[in-house]
Amino acid sequence: MSTLRQIEANRRNAQKSTGPKTSAGKSAASANALKIGIYSTAAVLPFEDAGALAILAAGLHARFSPATPETRFHIDEFIRAEWELRRLRRAEAELTTYIHEDCFHPDDDHTLGQPAAIQPKIFSGLQWRANAIRKARNQALAAIRLPIDTPSPDAHALPPAA
Repeated sequence: MSTLRQIEANRRNAQKSTGPKTSAGKSAASANALKIGIYSTAAVLPFEDAGALAILAAGLHARFSPATPETRFHIDEFIRAEWELRRLRRAEAELTTYIHEDCFHPDDDHTLGQPAAIQPKIFSGLQWRANAIRKARNQALAAIRLPIDTPSPDAHALPPAA
């Protein structure tokens, strides 16, 4: 149980920490919870090109011309998955380069294999994530191509009533 002195000290200290005051400080603090890399929930990370995502989205919306909110949702899911796959491809290339350059004894004959052998968990994690995203992308694409009022191919139909 806290004493009265501790409670008062806590209140005084709480008055001192009111958060960032400047717009630069507020901007920096707003990114504190941003997850970087393959587990990011942000559509565009600070070092990515927002214009490239806009071009991807515009192209796919033009191609599929969503007429319903449901179709738009599936197209947006497809766009998100495609963007994340592109991010993973870049991450894998950068990771391979980074690990290879960081090796004490880089083997130029096994430029791709050596980094994967040194950090197999990292590369298998990337592969797992890529597989999950590909599956989501393919499901979204199948839903886009399937008319809304048509039952999905994997729906289990009940036998006719006797």
